[in-house]
Amino acid sequence: MVASHDNGYLGIPTTDANRLALRDADRAWVMHPLSFYKDWVSKLRKGENLSLLDLFHSRLTSFYGLGESYPQEWGRTEKPDKEDAIQSPPSTKLAKEWRNRQFAACFDEIQNNISSDAKTFRETIERHIRAELSAGRG
Repeated sequence: MVASHDNGYLGIPTTDANRLALRDADRAWVMHPLSFYKDWVSKLRKGENLSLLDLFHSRLTSFYGLGESYPQEWGRTEKPDKEDAIQSPPSTKLAKEWRNRQFAACFDEIQNNISSDAKTFRETIERHIRAELSAGRG
């Protein structure tokens, strides 16, 4: 997976089934709670005044392709256009299902205002870390 991370930028084809599966696995990680919140904190440290919902919305256009829909309650109803669709959305069925679950879970956490204070945010992140460890992925 790591070896295929930048294939698209390097001009290495990502069209065969094995490469598509690797690319999808790599891209699915970006919306994993630990990666998503790490990216948000990183942007805040760089001085970007970005809410969790702003980051969430910015990811929709790179994870949902032209003609794909997502729930309107996520607050951004316009569909990506050719200018927005810079990165390819997931292509495999499993990656699309995982993407949908991750986006829905992330939206729910944002609606529950997990960034309202440092204690709530830390507890949420620690819960995700414990879940990864108990699943044997840490």
